[in-house]
Amino acid sequence: MKGFLVVFAVLTASSVALASNCQVSNQRTYTTQDASVLTSIAYITEFELTCDGKKVVGTQLYAESQGSILQVGENNGNYQVSWVEDLALATKGDHPLRIVDDEGVSVVRKAQKTGASIDGVKPLASLILNHPGAYTGPWLSSEHLAAIMGVVVVYVAVTSKSKLLA
Repeated sequence: MKGFLVVFAVLTASSVALASNCQVSNQRTYTTQDASVLTSIAYITEFELTCDGKKVVGTQLYAESQGSILQVGENNGNYQVSWVEDLALATKGDHPLRIVDDEGVSVVRKAQKTGASIDGVKPLASLILNHPGAYTGPWLSSEHLAAIMGVVVVYVAVTSKSKLLA
């Protein structure tokens, strides 16, 4: 029983320690920018989290973005959030991410179930992932352009022939 209490006290202390003075560093982002043959846009951000000057390692984190909760992957203190969106639904611009721990995600889920606002949930840290938009191809494909040019050439040839014969 004492062992259980010690483990519980250590876990509680570590989650409380996360809630103070956390900052994101070394943030790198990627979004799909050439969607000419794709149907989805990928969003990826990698970052490191430090709380009270110490790098956070081995803690399960979650990201909340526009009401969706995303699990954050971790490898030796390097955290990564990724998701995909349908090309038709993807918006360009800033996508804010609020990083929360187990306690924070439970508060967010409870607020979502009751219909309450999640703005009162204090995140450990906040990130911005910017998507500049995706290139979806030219306005006219080469096949359509060739067909239009063919129609124009035939029209000019027929009208020129009728003028010469008249």
